[in-house]
Amino acid sequence: MQRRGSSGAVLRGKQQQQQQQQQQQQRTTRIPARPLAPPPEPRRRGGACSVCAVCFMRSWVLGVCAGVLLTYALLRTSSIVIGNKEATLNIISTLVPGMNVTNFTVLEDVAGLLGIPADTLLIKQRFSMWAESFGLAEPPVGVLSATTLHEMGYKPHYPIVFIPGIVSTGLELWQGKECAKKYFRQRMWGTLTMMESMLLQSSCWLEHLMLDPETGLDPPEIKLRPANGMEAADYLLPGYWVWARVIEHMAQVGYDTNNMYMFGYDWRLGFPDIERRDSGFSKLKFSVEVLHHATGQKVVIAAHSMGGPLLLHFFNWAESSLGGNGGDSWVNDHVHAVIGIGSTWLGTPKAVSACLSGEMRDTAHFGPLQGYLVDNFFSKAQRRRLFHSWGSIGSLLPVGGNGVWGDDKSAPDDFAGADLNFTAGRTVRFDNGTWMTMDETMNLLQHDPVASRFFRTYSFGGALTPGARDDMRRWGNPLETPLPRARNLTIYCLYGVGKNTERAYHYSSVPTSGGNGGGVMMNTINTHVHAAAGNVTSGVQDTNGDGTVPLVSLGYMCVDGWPNHPELNPSGIRVVTKEYKHNPFVLDLRGGQATGDHVDIMGNAQLLADVLHIATGHEENFHPSIVSNVEEIARRVKLPKAEGN
Repeated sequence: MQRRGSSGAVLRGKQQQQQQQQQQQQRTTRIPARPLAPPPEPRRRGGACSVCAVCFMRSWVLGVCAGVLLTYALLRTSSIVIGNKEATLNIISTLVPGMNVTNFTVLEDVAGLLGIPADTLLIKQRFSMWAESFGLAEPPVGVLSATTLHEMGYKPHYPIVFIPGIVSTGLELWQGKECAKKYFRQRMWGTLTMMESMLLQSSCWLEHLMLDPETGLDPPEIKLRPANGMEAADYLLPGYWVWARVIEHMAQVGYDTNNMYMFGYDWRLGFPDIERRDSGFSKLKFSVEVLHHATGQKVVIAAHSMGGPLLLHFFNWAESSLGGNGGDSWVNDHVHAVIGIGSTWLGTPKAVSACLSGEMRDTAHFGPLQGYLVDNFFSKAQRRRLFHSWGSIGSLLPVGGNGVWGDDKSAPDDFAGADLNFTAGRTVRFDNGTWMTMDETMNLLQHDPVASRFFRTYSFGGALTPGARDDMRRWGNPLETPLPRARNLTIYCLYGVGKNTERAYHYSSVPTSGGNGGGVMMNTINTHVHAAAGNVTSGVQDTNGDGTVPLVSLGYMCVDGWPNHPELNPSGIRVVTKEYKHNPFVLDLRGGQATGDHVDIMGNAQLLADVLHIATGHEENFHPSIVSNVEEIARRVKLPKAEGN
């Protein structure tokens, strides 16, 4: 560790003299007299005590939430420096004058400050977490950093467009009710403003986040609009990055806003309404054409999660006379490659439980705390009404029916040797021993007076349909609408595997009509159901996936649907798959640089390098890899024959 010499002692002496002079000035300065505050009234006993208790409990809940957010923000200090090593070291040297902040000794210096031997294995592990949080950690062995790739000659080649998934884009208030007017042009979704309004004015926040349940558009006197630019989806909350790591790595090889574009859109809207209300697809089409014209290169489009099926819908819209009227060659002429990151090509069962009861594993696993920490702010009925008002939820409902998701006997993604009682094909089970398959569950939703609106916007079949290009409902379903005729296009499927992902649910009672949410209303997920043999925890049955999307949805189209079914890929578009095994660093809240989590994979070091390989024109350095049994699962999928065959 670097030691201070005599100059340091002189500096400390001057600082002490200055402090003594300031203290003397403060003692001699007259402070104006201030009226004394009245003594506090004694606390009353009796009836008022219960009111105090309620206030205390509410304050306690808000305090816990604020504490968690603050703690998380402090732990994820990368939000301040966004992984910039030089900026981080400058901050450390400012906070701790005299510290040696060279790359090789900074961790040991911090260990010395804490009085802990830095050569112990435990400390090295702890500081590897600390280093990664500050952007100091090196990528895993064999993975080249963006800086190294830039030194090797990587530079911008293809312009790139980012399409976020659901809940990723910030939503700003442009018109609101009296309770929300103070948030004008602030984000009601994204940033800490959202948390403030959600916790302190939950009913007001809920009213402004809901869309009109009839039209699927803005409610009267309320307008939320998507943020623009890279900041639209770089961070959801301070410290919680979404696209920020991708943007940073692109910038390190020379990209900027002249060859990158973030498609910020209102993710609550149904796909057709993105164009109907905001002209969103017209703006996206124009942006792709401008980037192509300005750079002379076709565009790479990277789409995350729901952004995958949204991109398929956009491609059909762009070429169709019902939409952008770009003609049958528009995609082939303007798009070089598609990068699907954790794309929900075939939907996700999580959307089913959200529609049925306003629940999912994220709420069910709260267990006894759910009733207070979750339902105290938003009941299941309120959450269900909120989800039903968002037309985008329909785009996440599973497509393909029993052929993809299994029947009451088995499912393509059942674990080897799975007991019949725990086949994932029984999507919803009840305490009375009955169950529903995916076909039956979707049929239930279709006849629900609230959820039925999704079936007017989307189609959930599993067979190629003649005339699908003229039916906007089918444009985002890859089983019903073929890929565009773009023989020069390449589709890269990048997704994580090896993480438990919700697949089926155990409810405590059969469906009932009515309830505060209207329509069909399940009672609740039975969180008391646990079965190790069936991988069931708290009433939720898991399968392999990325923590949000099951493997069959992530990978089927990529390894079989498009490569082996010419009717779904008439031009023979090249499809390349790479899986990233979930290997989290347990001391990192976001999983570290080898995570395969649905969102956190956006910070996976290998994925970031692979995106650079593609965008900079070094696709020869991209190496496909399959580490799961997705190909075996794909062979078990039984697609129905195309209509008319």
